[in-house]
Amino acid sequence: MVSQGFKGTFSQNPSQSGHIFGSYTGKELPATPLTQRKAMATDLSEYLIIGISSRALFDLSHEDEIFRTEGLKAYETYQLRNEHVTLKPGAGFPLAKAILHLNNATPGKRKTEVVVMSRNAAETSLRIFNSIEHYGLNITRAALTGGAPLAPYLHAFHVDLFLSLAERSEEHTS
Repeated sequence: MVSQGFKGTFSQNPSQSGHIFGSYTGKELPATPLTQRKAMATDLSEYLIIGISSRALFDLSHEDEIFRTEGLKAYETYQLRNEHVTLKPGAGFPLAKAILHLNNATPGKRKTEVVVMSRNAAETSLRIFNSIEHYGLNITRAALTGGAPLAPYLHAFHVDLFLSLAERSEEHTS
């Protein structure tokens, strides 16, 4: 299936496991440039593709603490209750913003893509999309795996560089 924006349907990873990438399912998001994009309609082979974890893009240290100390259900509840609270920029935010700015060098000719890659489920990621919108980041692609490894998505999106705060990301990406 191919997404018709960030609602209703989703694209599946190469293994057809049903994990979401490139779209959001669940609540219908408000009509914005981010939510009205078509999924994977562009040949990415000529782009510099940077994958970035949601924790590197935004400061999710408090949310991570909730997950580690109180569990998944408490984390999900917290994220859903705070979906309209903008996240603060994380350690990788300035680099992602600078990489996206490279697209302004030649008007009308995009050369880079930043893909948010998260082991979160789509339901808990609305806050990430709201924060992307708040900061005006032209990020149009995401992989939300619901806990599954990211490796199939790195290949599917042709990621050249993956940025993560996790010390042992290789166990999730290789």
